[in-house]
Amino acid sequence: MKKRLLSFILFVVAVMSALNVQAENVIKMTTTKATGEIISLGIKATGAVTISGVKETTFDTTGNTVTYTLTGQDITITGGVTMINCIGNNITSLDVSNNTNLTSLYCDNNQLTALDVRQNTALTT
Repeated sequence: MKKRLLSFILFVVAVMSALNVQAENVIKMTTTKATGEIISLGIKATGAVTISGVKETTFDTTGNTVTYTLTGQDITITGGVTMINCIGNNITSLDVSNNTNLTSLYCDNNQLTALDVRQNTALTT
């Protein structure tokens, strides 16, 4: 019984750790653009990146600006993003607080009324 309990506790700790790592590499944004419209993003990252809220399934992580087709107004970018360029996409909310790897953020010409970067201590631009 003690072995089962210990195994269960170790499993729970491992799952919680994995969830915490994923939560630390997330950027969320909302746009007023409609489903089917185009959004332009430049993303530089270390490792793989996924983007939910767009039709495409392969993503450029070299920093080049690429257009993506929206499947909804909420976009979530997961991965080791170090730079994001989301200029001019009618973004109304942007949450980068869970990506402490971020060193560069370009988000002008949007509809943001607030932006909290207190957690982004590596941010230089």
